Amino acid sequence: MQDLDPALQQALRLSNDEDDFDAAQDLLLDAVTRKIPRSQWAYGTFLASWGRYEEAEPVLRSALANQEEGAELALAGVLEDMGHTQDAVKILLPKAQLGVPGFSLQLADTLAEHLEYRLEAEHWYLKALQQDDPDAPNNYAVHLGSLGRKEEAKKFLLQGIKAGDTKAMVNYARALSEDGNGELAIQFWQRAVSSGEVSALLDLALHYEESEQLDAAEECYLQAVTDGLPEAHVKYGIFLSELEGREADAESSFLAAIDNREPSGHWEYALYLNELGRKGEAVQQYHHAIEDGCTDAYLNLAVYHELRGEKEQAEQNYRASLDAGDVLAPIGYAEFLAENGASARRLHAVLERAREIGAPEEDVSKIERMAQL
Repeated sequence: MQDLDPALQQALRLSNDEDDFDAAQDLLLDAVTRKIPRSQWAYGTFLASWGRYEEAEPVLRSALANQEEGAELALAGVLEDMGHTQDAVKILLPKAQLGVPGFSLQLADTLAEHLEYRLEAEHWYLKALQQDDPDAPNNYAVHLGSLGRKEEAKKFLLQGIKAGDTKAMVNYARALSEDGNGELAIQFWQRAVSSGEVSALLDLALHYEESEQLDAAEECYLQAVTDGLPEAHVKYGIFLSELEGREADAESSFLAAIDNREPSGHWEYALYLNELGRKGEAVQQYHHAIEDGCTDAYLNLAVYHELRGEKEQAEQNYRASLDAGDVLAPIGYAEFLAENGASARRLHAVLERAREIGAPEEDVSKIERMAQL
């Protein structure tokens, strides 16, 4: 960021470090108006970081038209996040073919998100490795691990570690932990933290928690909170919610997560309130979670309204959950419809949607039987 105009640096600091959307946006819009170099790129990436992809896309297209540095990679990332993979590939492929740094790896990462493109992804990961992209060993290892090629993945993680990649240290520790080598995993997580990869604190905390070393786990969670790690308050709240006598501390942590705009804050707080039997408060938080983009909350609201006999509201939320692609929604909605005398035609529509979104086979079979009655 040091090569950016001070106004852009200040805006991105307000966004990244202080979560102050409005103040950052004001500075960035002023920078765009004054045509500060790379201001549209900065504004577009800012919007994308807040999940506002539809707003970010035209800004980044304008940045690309102005040939602002980084615009192509940023726009391709936004398009992939919006589900427009082919459009992202069209942007990345020409520069990747020319060997422009960064494009081969982002193209590989984009393709790797889709199983049908795994062979093409591997081709571009190997290209990125040949170009000595510093992030390539770790990213390729993650891809290999997702395909079950764990021993190959470890080899590339060690290559990344040798080059000083702290993310590779974290992922290698995870691989060791999965293999049952917890003590060595702890050493690599600690090495990552001491090298500046403080996100490893949350891995350490979870490892200690699962090992029932609760004091060590809490120490890591507290350090993660102090360091301002994303989702730290939420994860600390979940940890505390499972400890006897720590209910007040857990609630304070969830509320802090909401104050700090952690993405899953409202959702996890809603689940916690529901467990405590505070259903009405949970409903309020489910609605806030939906505003945050957490569509899983629709199904919880549907069940809540169904249990209260509020059929119209229940159906609205079942339909919203189904439209959002929640794979758990079809069976719940189908049972709701069947219990309320819905036609076979409506059940067949749910069945078609269940198949479309990849609902569990057991659920699909049950819906098939209901639709035939």
